Amino acid sequence: MKKVLAHINESLDDLKGMNATKLVLYYCGHGHETYGGWVTHPADTTLMGRDKNVHVHDVLNTIERHEYDSFSVEITSESCFSGQICH
Repeated sequence: MKKVLAHINESLDDLKGMNATKLVLYYCGHGHETYGGWVTHPADTTLMGRDKNVHVHDVLNTIERHEYDSFSVEITSESCFSGQICH
């Protein structure tokens, strides 16, 4: 999870320097059945806890910390249980 959020954070820094107006995040993979988060290590069942996977709220909090005035974010999640992130 930390690597994914760090990469998003770095990308936001780069985009701000380029005066970009939109960030597109696309995830295709396994989804967590309880909260719809992105399962980053599905083969290792010891890593199935929420703190080891990416939750959409963590992504949104990372984005909000950058405080862009005119910046939009599009998140597409093609995974099982992805509808859960809308709750």
